[in-house]
Amino acid sequence: MRRTLLGFGCAVMLALAASPISHANDRAQGSRADDERDRDRDDDRDEDDRDDRRRGAGRRFTRVGTFANFRNAGLDTPTVSEIITSTPDGRTLIYTDAEGALGFIDISDPASPLAAGTLALDPDPASAPAYSPTSVTVLRNQYVLVAIDTSLSKKQPSGELQVIDLATRNAVATIDLGGQPDSIKVSPDSRYIAVVVENERDEALCVGGTADDQTVAEAACTAGGGRLGGMPQHQLGNPAGYLSVIETAGAPTAWVRDDVSLVGYANRFPDDPEPEFVDINRKNQAVVTLQENNHIVVVDLRRRSIVTHFSAGAVDLTQIDTVRAGSGVPNTIALVNSQPGRLREPDAVTWVGDRIATANEGDYDGGSRGFTLFNLDGTVFYDSGNQFEHLGVRVGHYPDRRSNSKGTEPEAILFAKYGSNDVLFVGSERGSFVAVYLIDRRGVPRFSQLLPGPLAPEGLLAVTNRNLLVASGENDTPPFGVRSTVQLYKLDDDGPFYPSIASASESIGGAAPTPVPWGALSGLTEVPGRPGRLQAIADSFYTPTTIFDIDTTQAPAVLTRALTVGAPCTTAAGCLDPEGLAYAPNGDLWIASEGNGDDTRPNRLVQVDPATGAVLRTVGLPSNVLACRAAERAKLPASTRATGSHASGFEGLDIVAKPDGGYLIYAAQQRGWNYTTTAACDLLDDDPLDGGNISEPSQTRLWVFDPSVASNDAAWTAISYQFQPKPVDAAWIGLSEITYTPDGWILIERDNLTGSFDSPDDAETPNGYKTLVRLPLSAGADQAYTRDDKEIYDLRPALLSSNGWITDKPEGVAVRADGMLFIVTDNDGVDGSSGETIFKRLGRAWRLFR
Repeated sequence: MRRTLLGFGCAVMLALAASPISHANDRAQGSRADDERDRDRDDDRDEDDRDDRRRGAGRRFTRVGTFANFRNAGLDTPTVSEIITSTPDGRTLIYTDAEGALGFIDISDPASPLAAGTLALDPDPASAPAYSPTSVTVLRNQYVLVAIDTSLSKKQPSGELQVIDLATRNAVATIDLGGQPDSIKVSPDSRYIAVVVENERDEALCVGGTADDQTVAEAACTAGGGRLGGMPQHQLGNPAGYLSVIETAGAPTAWVRDDVSLVGYANRFPDDPEPEFVDINRKNQAVVTLQENNHIVVVDLRRRSIVTHFSAGAVDLTQIDTVRAGSGVPNTIALVNSQPGRLREPDAVTWVGDRIATANEGDYDGGSRGFTLFNLDGTVFYDSGNQFEHLGVRVGHYPDRRSNSKGTEPEAILFAKYGSNDVLFVGSERGSFVAVYLIDRRGVPRFSQLLPGPLAPEGLLAVTNRNLLVASGENDTPPFGVRSTVQLYKLDDDGPFYPSIASASESIGGAAPTPVPWGALSGLTEVPGRPGRLQAIADSFYTPTTIFDIDTTQAPAVLTRALTVGAPCTTAAGCLDPEGLAYAPNGDLWIASEGNGDDTRPNRLVQVDPATGAVLRTVGLPSNVLACRAAERAKLPASTRATGSHASGFEGLDIVAKPDGGYLIYAAQQRGWNYTTTAACDLLDDDPLDGGNISEPSQTRLWVFDPSVASNDAAWTAISYQFQPKPVDAAWIGLSEITYTPDGWILIERDNLTGSFDSPDDAETPNGYKTLVRLPLSAGADQAYTRDDKEIYDLRPALLSSNGWITDKPEGVAVRADGMLFIVTDNDGVDGSSGETIFKRLGRAWRLFR
């Protein structure tokens, strides 16, 4: 029986499969996909994963493994994976590391990828030039072909093609490329090698004006009438790019390079072509993108001649966000802007039958935030318009701090056949996701699913003989930040594992509906009287403060905008930093807002009108605590101040009824605060033994506030909370949430490490410590919770169940009235983060700690 590949799932994601928008200068085809629904309703099952197997009608890609590249290079070594290839049997991956090496990964078991070593490419690393690999591929299961940039400068570009024996990993030949290479491709019949020699422009060079041909600051260049990094640059000694063609007959030492000129074809800077990417079809025709020139050229490899060429054209974009907040200012995703005539400036390119598909990343003057399918005559068959951008917004992967540039920045594109199905993959460099499209019988791409990717996916690879897709990430933050990874996905019969939460659409001002923007979810709470509904709040990465409704009865959960709190703010100090929210028994709504280290943005509890979002009341810390914090900041010398943890304040709250009426608000303080100024302040701090690191006490507190008490200072009390021992490689351990249940308080206690880093064998607390903690409702007469009071549930298995890179930020916990417990992670607004959000149902709260 023939099985359908990539069947559509839930209704909220189906909305993404709608036809592309039409443009005045483009022709686009397509029809709206069937608006079918496949909802899984909640039952007594404990895990979302069991539901996932029921909701997909066909086969989907599921992430099965993640390989952290530092396992090849060493924990402290910067390492990236840019372009990736595999051996023909699909059991070994080979990737370029711009630090001067090739990396090898054994994927005999895709679920457990193993380090298979590296190969240094620079024969003399101590001297110039540096060897930087730009692309890699494999020829006939015999040779690894790697293009290497060896340029001394932009005006002295050079490069080589190293031919490496696959079995021995020894170089058997080196071919001078005459310039700085970028992309490389082998023809399907293995007869030809095509290497794009880009000879990229110097982005630090002033072109034109009084500072022409000088390396100066941008302001000085512009003031003199020039453009920094402008084009063309060939007249300044930066040579034009070209395509190198090499026939593979005979031994590699006998191979000869022929160059195909690309000068004179583009309308923009015709004498200074900058080719970027190449792909080859079965006719041995190479399609080459000239990104800065906004042009596409097709080359006959056998004849070394141009078959056709055409401009990549422009797109009229609407309902996008083109405004970036200033440094230190919260962000706002607003899909209300337009970019008429936006040049595509394609990067990656792939053949789709007789058509050409491009990822329109942009570089010089453009970037149309999507992808395009061209006919060979240069007419547009399909353009994604703003849909790719909206896709990122809908799933929380939109990088708002790139709004003024190129948004999601689609950089990678790949076409492959899996059985009888034609599939197109498009990778977002800045949104760190891969969109999967099924090509229908008319050749139109139909959105099928979204895959969370590594941080900044650069390379995509189809290993069709094993039903695998591979994505490689080029960003790395050693040693313990978000590391560069290679992620593997496999077709299976389960439903889609991602996203676990996505937004519905809304119409603003009568405009066409667009996805509700969201990200950086922190606090989470149940909503009294609304079964199946939770609410979440975004932290200070965004303004205005927004509370979202979440329908947990759908899969994925559906997020809508519920309430805007107050007005947008323009300075970080003037904003709230919401980290928790909860409803009181009488319906009052309170938010916990975290302060900063100098109290210009204070820790505070904020009461909000649940109907309008208006701020009704704001409550700060007791005056004696604020005075001790201020005294510590004023202490001299500065090196003696115990203020290192003072920026970690309120992180979650919940509310419980008092027996005699009214209610109490409990707020978790993330890390302990220490004071070393006076005896009175010492009695107030969270370091009763005055030992260890003065800026990192081993305990913190749960604040308790009674809003019925008139005096603010008298309204506050506190309960001491003892942390687990800090993991050896973590900077700190702290709290991220507090939630009331009839069986006890549930808190998040975690360290600040990302990823799954190895721990010493004798570690008391492992690296990557992410837990739920249950405490008795009463702390007892001593008003202190110790380690002995804790019941601990390890969150790591749940966070790793999708086989990705573990986040350091489980931030929210909520328990519905039926006892079902949910967690959510904070994706940091897709700023230095992959944007992946985990919204997960763990099961009945009372069962987790049995």
